[in-house]
Amino acid sequence: MNEHVQTATATISSFEDERENQTGFLKLKVDKRVFWPPAILMVALLAIGIFSRDLFMSGADFALKFTIDYFGWMYLLFVFAFLIFVIAIALSPAGNIKLGGKDAQPTLSYWNWWAIALCAGIGVGIIFWGVAEPLYHYYGPPKLLEADPSTPAAGLAAMKISFLHWSFHPYAIYAVFGLAIAYSA
Repeated sequence: MNEHVQTATATISSFEDERENQTGFLKLKVDKRVFWPPAILMVALLAIGIFSRDLFMSGADFALKFTIDYFGWMYLLFVFAFLIFVIAIALSPAGNIKLGGKDAQPTLSYWNWWAIALCAGIGVGIIFWGVAEPLYHYYGPPKLLEADPSTPAAGLAAMKISFLHWSFHPYAIYAVFGLAIAYSA
């Protein structure tokens, strides 16, 4: 009997400890340790952007250049790994798992699902970037492709990059996070 009382007391005290770290925000329970550090950082960056635009822009440019120079390879590796993972899941027995239980029926047909994914996933972005990205790479091709600007080789390289950016790879990223949400729900 004594063990049960100690367990109940420990459980209640752990709930009280958690309650001390939470705050009410718009009638939502918010964990102070999770909410306040990024909120303070966001407000600080916003203030820097408002009061010192040049400082903010130089800092953002440095952060982008640093990320691309030192972690660009990692981004490409993860996107490729996501693509391989999604293909492996689709071709494996795990691709036949029915979400929602044995009796669940899909709300949308495959065609409707594909149309929604196309419109929501890249439909809006491709309206602008479908033209802008090839032109951007045509007039300034990446050094990796070794093409001179405004040449047929640059045009071919620009289309290759655009097809890479707007084909299977972005959908693999969407699918990995979609699978995580679907399986956890």
